[in-house]
Amino acid sequence: MKRTNYFGRFENKPSSAEDRLTRAFLVLVRLVPPVQAAFIDAIREKQRTQGNGSLVPPRTATDAGVGGVWSQVGTLRTDEGRVLSILLTNREWDGEVEIQPSDRRPVYDGVVHYGDQWVFAIENKPYGDVREDQLHPNVEDAEGLEVDSRLVVLVWKDLIRRLHALGESSWLDYTQHQLVDDFLRYAQAEFPEINPYPTLKHCGDDLDKLNRRCEDLMKELAADRVDTRRWGPYIRVPELKAAKVVLVSAEESNGSWALDLSLSPGDTVTQARALYSQVDISKLHALTDEWDCSTNLHFAHMSKNLVYPSPTISLREYLAFWPEHQGWIRQVKEDQFDELLDLLKSNGLLTETDREEFEEEFFETNRSTVNVCPGVSLHYRWERTEALDLDTNDRLTGAIDERVRAAVRTWRAESEWEAILLES
Repeated sequence: MKRTNYFGRFENKPSSAEDRLTRAFLVLVRLVPPVQAAFIDAIREKQRTQGNGSLVPPRTATDAGVGGVWSQVGTLRTDEGRVLSILLTNREWDGEVEIQPSDRRPVYDGVVHYGDQWVFAIENKPYGDVREDQLHPNVEDAEGLEVDSRLVVLVWKDLIRRLHALGESSWLDYTQHQLVDDFLRYAQAEFPEINPYPTLKHCGDDLDKLNRRCEDLMKELAADRVDTRRWGPYIRVPELKAAKVVLVSAEESNGSWALDLSLSPGDTVTQARALYSQVDISKLHALTDEWDCSTNLHFAHMSKNLVYPSPTISLREYLAFWPEHQGWIRQVKEDQFDELLDLLKSNGLLTETDREEFEEEFFETNRSTVNVCPGVSLHYRWERTEALDLDTNDRLTGAIDERVRAAVRTWRAESEWEAILLES
């Protein structure tokens, strides 16, 4: 079975193998005529800038069309025609290569017959690891094959841009649109290096795509600090001490979506101690003018958060309470449970319902200690229209940086955040 059959697959290749990306793109070229046209236009545009040679005819020419598509083959599948070497890569190509016939025994990533003359020999390097010898085709067994000396380099971001333009047009029918969308999703999952969703606009209203873009935004800020856990990608920032995670995500909002920047200072005993030893309460409370700020008091055991009380006092009163009672920000033993609960209840940090829940989780179990974590939840949100405008004008990462600085400045950690950005 041909590898470019839609149901074909590489059973012996990992999902991130570049051959799979080539195959997936060639499936689009084979099955979706508008993608063929976009691919040919990209080639013609590159040839036009190079000059000194004939151009591949446009897809609309009456004698032009894709006659055959193959992936991972050792021959060009014809004895006649003009061979054009095409490199697909994830970044601009600086080298100057004159393509010549080669005697190497190749395995072409892709071969496409186009019109009545052209043969495309495709080399795909989405990771940028290009060897020049891979660009020269072997025509020694076919006297009727002529090698074009010009190398055509197509950068994946340009091809992706053209696919997005097709998706936003009316040129694709339903099935074709789904194929293009599936390709973009697949490429993002397995080949994020080629960045299939370069802006929020390209993501539409799909939360999954939007969160992929959020991951890229975090990488733009601190590329080497982005990790993934059960809640999704986040920036790892232990140097901030009071908060070790910065998270940007997309969420549903008012029938649409918004971007949410969140930090949770004081989320553990260690972080809470750092927070209340450094916090400027007035500055932190001032965030409430633009941020959604709330108490995040919780009781934990063995790194598992078990009870989340609902303080009835204001945020300012909550923030003022803990610097005066820092001795309780620790692991509390069972013989002090009642004293702790009485203190919190009398100061409006614990309700009777909260106390009953605590008793279920601690008094009625074998848990003899509790970690007291008086955290704060900070959220800054950009609604859809503002987020799109910022990203389209290349100002969104700067806006995120500005808001993170405003937050960490309240516990005197801006210089640590600055150092994190400088190392990336």
